[in-house]
Amino acid sequence: MRATVAETMRKRQRCHDLKAEGKSQREIQEAVNVSRAAVRDWLAQSRPTDAAIADALAAAANPKTDATGQVGFKSRFDPELFAQLRSEADAQGTATNKVLGCAVRLYCDVMTRARAGGGEPVDVMGYR
Repeated sequence: MRATVAETMRKRQRCHDLKAEGKSQREIQEAVNVSRAAVRDWLAQSRPTDAAIADALAAAANPKTDATGQVGFKSRFDPELFAQLRSEADAQGTATNKVLGCAVRLYCDVMTRARAGGGEPVDVMGYR
């Protein structure tokens, strides 16, 4: 699993703290569980501040929006799936992003209800 920016910054802080305690690069590498090159590179940079970590957490919780109020997101699709998505958007006379947003919203809702474990069946085709 990929570490978040804030987690990486915390590891960088720990590297600097361990170095200040007199630990060797190998001891730091083992304590933080990163590569030797990462420890070297992180120690060459300044120690991240707690404020910088708080800013990174805030940025992750509030992704940047563009002029339309939407969050930019780059994705790759199977060509057949994308063709179906575009075809559905054309049939509805709307933007492909609008159809994609509805599909993702439906998926998230279905997964939330499925994980809730209420006992009732989840209609994956939407509300009826």
